[in-house]
Amino acid sequence: MDQLTYKGQIFGVECNFNALCACADMLGARDFGYLDNMTLGRWLQLMTCCINEGERLSGRPHDHKPEEFGTGLAESAGLVSEFIAIYNRQMGASDAPSEKKSE
Repeated sequence: MDQLTYKGQIFGVECNFNALCACADMLGARDFGYLDNMTLGRWLQLMTCCINEGERLSGRPHDHKPEEFGTGLAESAGLVSEFIAIYNRQMGASDAPSEKKSE
């Protein structure tokens, strides 16, 4: 399982269906369309839901709130970027643009 370190504490991160649904509920979204227009605030909410899911799967369930992580982002400037890299990897996104092969 991937992990993020924030203020000296290590958190498990799991970007799965449960986490995506929890984020949709948090945002009041009816579907996953919210993933098409990700703002920094939405990334923070999604990161929180994926941390909650990772912690649950690690046997350390906790209901973290986005505000807990948002208050210290100035001290942990790379936290959201690190989470986005984890999200992309777990969701199977490629860092490189796709290239069409000619046949």
